[in-house]
Amino acid sequence: MGELGYELYIPTEFAQSVYDVIVSAGRSFGLRLAGYHALNSLRMEKAYRHWGHDICEEDTPLEAGLQFAIAWNKPGGFVGLEPLRRQREAGLRRRLVAIALERADRLLYHNEPIWRNGELVDGSLPACFGHAIGAALVSATLPTAARR
Repeated sequence: MGELGYELYIPTEFAQSVYDVIVSAGRSFGLRLAGYHALNSLRMEKAYRHWGHDICEEDTPLEAGLQFAIAWNKPGGFVGLEPLRRQREAGLRRRLVAIALERADRLLYHNEPIWRNGELVDGSLPACFGHAIGAALVSATLPTAARR
């Protein structure tokens, strides 16, 4: 995950032959097939955001932990710059976080309740088991100190 990737749009009738060519050419490079859940597990381990699953149009880049991608000094600015500056100055009311459970025998799937000090604070977003790190992983949007 995190490497350069491509999407191929090809007519259905050519899919098998294109697949065969790619797999054959990839053998010498160590190409291996990976399913959706394996890729999702790796994505979760790196805390990569998934549009429509972790974040959506209701989340700001600051709340989503994507402040590194904001060009604060972009010449001419950009649509939404001023509201983001105001949000940064006021402090976040909520923040997307990645959580790894201490116990590897606890499995998470999606929408598990998240409790803080005996109080229900949110439900989880995506969750899975991170096989590379050996821990149950979950993403959640939690209230920050500014909201409590």
